[in-house]
Amino acid sequence: MPLLPKLLLFSACLSSAAQEPPKLPDPHESDRRAYDEIYSKGSDVFSAVPNAFMVRTISGRKPGRALDVAMGQGRNALWLASQGWAVTGFDLSPVGIEVARKEAEKRGLLIETLVTPYEDFDWGKEKWDLILFSYFFPQAVLPKVWEALKPGGLILVEGFHIDTARVRPVGGGYHNNELFQVLKDYRMLIYEDVQDRQEWGLPYGATNRLVRVLAQKNVPLPPGCLWGEKKYEQGAFMCWGVGRWRCGLEGWESAGKCAQ
Repeated sequence: MPLLPKLLLFSACLSSAAQEPPKLPDPHESDRRAYDEIYSKGSDVFSAVPNAFMVRTISGRKPGRALDVAMGQGRNALWLASQGWAVTGFDLSPVGIEVARKEAEKRGLLIETLVTPYEDFDWGKEKWDLILFSYFFPQAVLPKVWEALKPGGLILVEGFHIDTARVRPVGGGYHNNELFQVLKDYRMLIYEDVQDRQEWGLPYGATNRLVRVLAQKNVPLPPGCLWGEKKYEQGAFMCWGVGRWRCGLEGWESAGKCAQ
């Protein structure tokens, strides 16, 4: 090739390289490496059996679609799949996900797994009947969680109470009744504040103070009221004894007395 075309080609390559944006550091890299190391060692730091609160509160419920957030090695996803749930789980650790995949194959269970941080996960809309947060509950995703749950869908949370931070480093924790406020839009089915065996940090105390919640996204009720097997439209009146009642937005409201 003549010298001039070579110089032009070299110049074009330099120009193209100069225009490429620099690679940004992965903000999750240190966490990914830490959890990869934990999961690769088969560490005794965390429980390998399904979450006891989940087993106790979900057993016997009609299976649906479940999402296991930060699933790790899949102990909870595998149990849900064994109960007939269609399970998707994700985690930022490829090592943990690979352990979960192999165990699912070994047990003849079907689970969908993704390697991704929660910020990049597509939560969907009215997609899940159950979303599980076991020792990882990023409250920044709450608006997405609400949208992602079907009406009547459940959110299950277990994590450390802030008092546990006095006896071991846990990186935060829930204050007294905090989750009542955090989940104020949900119907609180079960709330527990207990001293019990923790599932992360097994060597650090026989028990830790934990907070557990099972809450439900409300199912919108149809407008109108029922009485005596008859349906009344919103705004309608009826008499019951001497009382006059109006069908309001939230049901029957007292509206004075009926004419004699």
